[in-house]
Amino acid sequence: MKVVGVVLAFALVTAGCGETRAQHAAPVRKLALHDGAGPMHRSTRALLVVTIVNGDTNRRVPSALVRIGRKSDRSDGHGVALIRVRRRSTSSGAAASAR
Repeated sequence: MKVVGVVLAFALVTAGCGETRAQHAAPVRKLALHDGAGPMHRSTRALLVVTIVNGDTNRRVPSALVRIGRKSDRSDGHGVALIRVRRRSTSSGAAASAR
């Protein structure tokens, strides 16, 4: 009788630990931003970072004019110019000048 009582008590305790109804998890919501969005568009332009350095003093040159094709930019105080060009395009010439 003791064995039956212990088994019955064990069965009741283990049955109380489990849940009989399904767990209700909060629904996962997508961001509205991504609902109808197609594949990401890959840029057809590349950003070139050009550093202008004086060959004699080995120092960077601020405010130098850099031209690649028809695109141009002036270098900043650190001698760096940023120019956006088409990817895999042939250059019609590159030039840099400083005053």
